[in-house]
Amino acid sequence: MNTSKKQILSIEGMRFESNHGVYESEKNGLAPFEIDVFIEGHFSVSMNSDLLSDTIDYQTVHAICAEEMGIHSDLIEHVAFRILH
Repeated sequence: MNTSKKQILSIEGMRFESNHGVYESEKNGLAPFEIDVFIEGHFSVSMNSDLLSDTIDYQTVHAICAEEMGIHSDLIEHVAFRILH
């Protein structure tokens, strides 16, 4: 494997319940959402070191998603933007 190229780490199938949406029925109840996150980067250091401190902490990514899913937005695109940033 050429470790100088970017790799993609994926965290798929994170499930949350939230009340995102424009309509009152969406705002007043919880609906299921599933999030997949793909992170592109150079992970050759962590591939060799096997140390969490050298890579992306999946637990932190999950916590960011959970926090943003807990903040109501009319549009799911807005939630995705907040997760990205």
